[in-house]
Amino acid sequence: MSSKKKENIIIYGSLIAAIICLIYAGIDYYRDFSDSVKVKDEIKEAFKEMTNEEGEAVKAVEAPAEESALLKKIDKKTIITNRLNDIKNRKSEDDMFDYKMIRSWGSYEILDIKYQKEVIDGYYMYLVDIKIPNLDASIPDIKNEELSTDKYIVISFKTFIIKNNDKYLFKHFEK
Repeated sequence: MSSKKKENIIIYGSLIAAIICLIYAGIDYYRDFSDSVKVKDEIKEAFKEMTNEEGEAVKAVEAPAEESALLKKIDKKTIITNRLNDIKNRKSEDDMFDYKMIRSWGSYEILDIKYQKEVIDGYYMYLVDIKIPNLDASIPDIKNEELSTDKYIVISFKTFIIKNNDKYLFKHFEK
């Protein structure tokens, strides 16, 4: 066999092997991609279960669960106030409230903290109403029109509290 023939066999053999490797990699990628699509579909289905027919999020106010006696004993007002004060004192940051916003409130008062549900084990959701006497205060778009008057603004939002060991800690705010 001539050296030219050997070279051609090696070149074309390598080319065929590379094509086979590409096909195998493509099939493997397609399997991984279809698995990730299944996960995305499951997440979409879970989100649809959390929404009603109009596509609006189901409000937690509709069916609040019963708060346990142990949860009733914790001082949720202090937990929330401490978090707001930490933001106001620039010790921490938050996506919903910022330093300037809380400073613009002046004084504020937590009117009500309503238990909504246990999201998962040790992770609780509360609906909080805060009264702000400054009508020119900067607030996120969570004004409670029913509770607000011409003398003060009331904002309502969700607060999540988590149980860590035997302590209850602030987790985050949500509209």
